[in-house]
Amino acid sequence: MLFASRPGRVQIVLVVLVPAILGGIAGLVLPPVPALYIVVQVVAVIGGLLAGLEHRNAGEAALRGLGAGFFFGLAIIVLHALSGGDDHHYLGQLPIVLPVITAAFGALFAVIGSLVRRRLEPAT
Repeated sequence: MLFASRPGRVQIVLVVLVPAILGGIAGLVLPPVPALYIVVQVVAVIGGLLAGLEHRNAGEAALRGLGAGFFFGLAIIVLHALSGGDDHHYLGQLPIVLPVITAAFGALFAVIGSLVRRRLEPAT
């Protein structure tokens, strides 16, 4: 199913809520179990690739990945700050830039997913 054919409410859930929940989980597990933080990051990468498969246009996929990545990174720093504890140097010197970094990677992985879709679709 293409992302554009989904109802607006579902699109918002997929771009904002799902990444924010996943990012929140990452932020919460970072202090006690840093290895689980990495696992959540891998899940997010897979999610970005799969999200890109719902787009025929790389630009649309990039916009979706940009938004989803931003909310993912924002939730990481907010929930980590609320939970406290050591970040084990995973968040870097300026954690506030994490949403920008995750937005860029979200866009990249979504574009890759859209390019895979383009390769898999039969030529018309």
